[in-house]
Amino acid sequence: MPSDKQFWHRPNLVFFGATLLSSTPFWLLGAVYDGLLLPGLPISALMVACPALVALWLSFQESRAQGVKALLSDMTTVKGIPFWSWAVAMGVPPISYLTASLIQLFGGESFAEVSWGIGEAIVVVALLFSASLLEETGWTGFALRRIHSASNTFFVGTVVGGLTAVWHIPPLLIVGRSWDWIFWWCLGTIIGRCFIVWLYKSSGQLAFPAVVFHMMGNISWIFLPVYGARYDPMLVTLSSSGIFALVILTHRAAKADASRIGSEQR
Repeated sequence: MPSDKQFWHRPNLVFFGATLLSSTPFWLLGAVYDGLLLPGLPISALMVACPALVALWLSFQESRAQGVKALLSDMTTVKGIPFWSWAVAMGVPPISYLTASLIQLFGGESFAEVSWGIGEAIVVVALLFSASLLEETGWTGFALRRIHSASNTFFVGTVVGGLTAVWHIPPLLIVGRSWDWIFWWCLGTIIGRCFIVWLYKSSGQLAFPAVVFHMMGNISWIFLPVYGARYDPMLVTLSSSGIFALVILTHRAAKADASRIGSEQR
């Protein structure tokens, strides 16, 4: 019987510790330098490179160049990803954010009209894709590759989600977020990470859907409506949770129907 003890192998513990430690200089830089990469995004956000760098370093320590090659291959493999995984990864984050935005609009909030230039939008999307790939190389590609397909999704997602949430707290404090705001953002991050783990396992332990999902979440934050100016972490967390549950239940029902039909045909 597979055990979640696989998740606690020494490389993962070293990865979590080294990622937090290597991010400290960026937190300190953000604390003393108040420049922003994008509105609401402090200079300390450059720490997104840390999970990938640590993961690549540990992969090299384990299997030299072959380990690095295997990790990079895992992160860029798109062959074999089911169509439904693409649809979920690309569609769920914007639907969640749109739902929260509609709730705000019906509640009487107004949103500034913003015009995005094509060039500006392309650059922002490219940056967000790169950031998502760097983060997920560590949090998904490295940290999850040792889990068995039968490992507890909620347990693994809560642990990794909790660590990523803690990892983000210093930058959130640097830009002046309140503790109430941070609480709902962290809760949403943990729930979202549980969904990413489920997506990773349900997609045949392929990591690229996690990258796309992460990127689409960031794109939704940036573009709906504008640089996260009206982003409400409580509403997004609640709307996302409902949509995640609906997707998982629908997927399970579809699998059960397919299995039943297959049994009847045999």
